[in-house]
Amino acid sequence: MTSTPMPILVGQVLGITTSAGLSGAILFISWGSVPALRAAPPSIAARQWAITYDIGKRTSPLIAATSSLLLGYVAYATYDLRASIIGQKAGLYALAAFSTICIAPFTILVMEGTNNQLQTKASEAKKVNKGDETSDIELVGGESVGELLGRWSVLNAFRGILPLIGSILALWASLD
Repeated sequence: MTSTPMPILVGQVLGITTSAGLSGAILFISWGSVPALRAAPPSIAARQWAITYDIGKRTSPLIAATSSLLLGYVAYATYDLRASIIGQKAGLYALAAFSTICIAPFTILVMEGTNNQLQTKASEAKKVNKGDETSDIELVGGESVGELLGRWSVLNAFRGILPLIGSILALWASLD
C-alpha cells in the first residue's frame, strides 16, 4: 500500500468537505428556511428571501470555486498519462470538480427567471411596506410570492444536489 502525498490528501479532504458543506447549506435553505419564509406575510417573505439570496450569491460561488479548484488539483495530481482516463481516479475527481462548480451555470440558466421575479417582488415589498412590517398585502402582478418561493425551493434543492454528487464522487475516488 502506497502512502498518499500530503498535498493530495489535503486537496481530497478540503475538496470533499467544502463541496459537502456547500450542498448542506444549499439544501437547508430549501428545506429549512423557505418553509419559514412561506409562513410570513408575502411582503416580508419576499424581502427576507432577497436577503437570504444575497448572502448565498456572495458566498456559494466562492465555496464552489474553491472546492472545484481543490478537486481539480487532485485530478491533475493523480492523472496517469500512460493510462486511459477510463478507470482512473483522476476522472472521478474531475467529474466531482465539474459537478460542484455547475451550481453557477445552473443558477444562471435554470433559476434566473424565478430569481428575477422574486427580486421584483422584494423591490415592490420595500415600496409597499414603508413602516408597516405587518402588512399582508399580496403583491401585484404574476405569480404569488408563495408560489415563486415554492418553485425556487425545488430548483434550489436540485442545485444543492450538484455539490453533493461532487463530494460523493470525490469520496468514492479517494477510497483505496
